[in-house]
Amino acid sequence: MYVDLPLTRHFLWVTKRMLKGLFVTPEGWPERSPILSSTLDSYRVLYLYNRHLAPKFREFVSTASSHKQVHHLKSVAAMDAFLLEARRGSTLH
Repeated sequence: MYVDLPLTRHFLWVTKRMLKGLFVTPEGWPERSPILSSTLDSYRVLYLYNRHLAPKFREFVSTASSHKQVHHLKSVAAMDAFLLEARRGSTLH
């Protein structure tokens, strides 16, 4: 399974986490975490991943799908549908 959401979706989630983090520590984060610097680091990593690694992963998934079953999830709706089917107990190989 490869989750390949648009870069804008990830930026939106990081921004939302930052705005929420101004009032409440994000879930799983230590108290008094540096929200702003962590957010800026996240933006940088997202940009670099999208520019350098994502094209390689997409190529790999494309190649692998010719001889293996691959779930290339490209939207939140596709992720939700995949998880719903997995919870229903369907065989996902």
